[in-house]
Amino acid sequence: MTANRPVPCEPYITHDELAACCDGVELEAVGGDPATTLLSRQTASEFLFYRTAQQYSGTCEETIYPCFECSPCQEDGPPFQATIDNGRMYNIRCTGNRCNCSNVSQFAFADSPILSIEEIKINGDIMPPADYSLHNDVLTRTDGGAWPYCNSPWLEDTEEDTWTVRYTFGHAAPLLLKQAAIGLACHWQDMCGSGDSCNACRIPRNAISMQRAGTSYQLLTPAALQALTGNMLLTGIQEVDLALQTLNPGGHRRMARIYG
Repeated sequence: MTANRPVPCEPYITHDELAACCDGVELEAVGGDPATTLLSRQTASEFLFYRTAQQYSGTCEETIYPCFECSPCQEDGPPFQATIDNGRMYNIRCTGNRCNCSNVSQFAFADSPILSIEEIKINGDIMPPADYSLHNDVLTRTDGGAWPYCNSPWLEDTEEDTWTVRYTFGHAAPLLLKQAAIGLACHWQDMCGSGDSCNACRIPRNAISMQRAGTSYQLLTPAALQALTGNMLLTGIQEVDLALQTLNPGGHRRMARIYG
């Protein structure tokens, strides 16, 4: 799971992936501008992110100021600590045994799964990768030292009394979801060219009649589509519906979580 991740960290598809299968969108190599498709790619990804129970965040990168709160003595509570300095509030992640902060050699992340540790800084110095290891989303010092339990998130991480961890995490979108994002983003691009693209002048799945000369359609309404199929998740776009029925057939809003 990811901690409070409201949207995917990146669009599920690139501009060129969309251009390869969407008429009217040019590849970057021949002058296509990714900015012209960014909104469609982001919107399609957000829609699919929520419709697949927020399972696929993409590859995310974040820098945090970890901390260990030693007082008051608490064994439970959320892995966050609100710190106020000069009228500014900082939300920093805390973990570990708050009643015994000396010689803490392990740090558990709130995000999951952790893909890689990009950089660790302590008092402004970059820590050698050989001095720590990552296993099951737990960061462990292997040099015999302990993680600092004091931190100053209001300072730049190049200064004393700070330590930060920059890392990547998340679940990449599977191929089925990427294809759905292409179909949905292309639909929202609202392009219907005369080329050989797989999406050129495509007929919507919920079309029940059409006129080829005038290119007009008679479409089923969402209510009629739901009544016909019994599934509220259906959009009428085949790639999207296949992905939703496969990856979230129960229509769940979020993945199940366990709270201790």
